[in-house]
Amino acid sequence: MVEVELSNSEILNAAMWGCFRNVQSWKNANDKHGANTERDGWQLNIMACLSEMAWSKHKRVYYNASIGNYNAADVDDYYQIRASSIIYRNNACLRFHPSDDNEKPYILALVGMGKVVFSGWLWGAEGKQHKYWCDKWNVGRPAYFVEQSDLRPIETL
Repeated sequence: MVEVELSNSEILNAAMWGCFRNVQSWKNANDKHGANTERDGWQLNIMACLSEMAWSKHKRVYYNASIGNYNAADVDDYYQIRASSIIYRNNACLRFHPSDDNEKPYILALVGMGKVVFSGWLWGAEGKQHKYWCDKWNVGRPAYFVEQSDLRPIETL
């Protein structure tokens, strides 16, 4: 595992970018992959930005938040980050969608207030296997959900 601590200013900047993303998604009616902006967009977008900022800090690359570009990679035009709350760390999965890029690495980030834990990764093609397809939380949003035990160690990325 890789743990990254964010400073107060980094947390505030990521929260600002997450709010901006949520407002933009709401205004453009772009609830990506069926996510409900009204229900949980604030949390999802802020956690996403926190995790992306933390990975950028770990890799020592500039974080640009890719506002408005839904096709951009999350970090350094290469890495894709998928965030889950750290309080769900025991049952968090790395989530893939059919439209995800097969050639990019996808990383599971467990997000706390000032700490982000990166627990593993897979290539897009590896995560999009039939055995992982399900509606994990019965919310009408099926995807590929890969258990942490099936992920590559983050240190191998």
